[in-house]
Amino acid sequence: MRALPRTLLFVFTNLICLGQNIVEIWGLKCKCDICKKTNYTCETTGYCFASTYFKNGVQQYDYSCLNRTKFLPPEEPIWCHESPTEYAAQVCCSSRDFCNADVRYIPLLLTPDGSETAVHIKSLAIISRNFWVIICF
Repeated sequence: MRALPRTLLFVFTNLICLGQNIVEIWGLKCKCDICKKTNYTCETTGYCFASTYFKNGVQQYDYSCLNRTKFLPPEEPIWCHESPTEYAAQVCCSSRDFCNADVRYIPLLLTPDGSETAVHIKSLAIISRNFWVIICF
């Protein structure tokens, strides 16, 4: 009789531990704008990322995976923590599958010729289903 509660405790404890490491086992799925062959999805044991930048005066967005083999330093990628500039910004996430799919940025507004407009927006707005963060600088 007494062995049953211990067995259940053991099973539940192991399920919790397994659940904490599920990304390590199956990987994190991310939106990937260059992964046409895999239905615009990539899988990683690292982070999903979203970035935005200006190219020829037009705001561009990139989405993909950042694999652990490319981390520098290996435990925490510097690229994920770079401060946004008026021309580019990026964010990394690993909270859930496709966490990078709903991220949008608003860097400094530029005209097509590259000059600043009258409106100076120097805020990075990150909007996601799970969080809302505004960083002003």
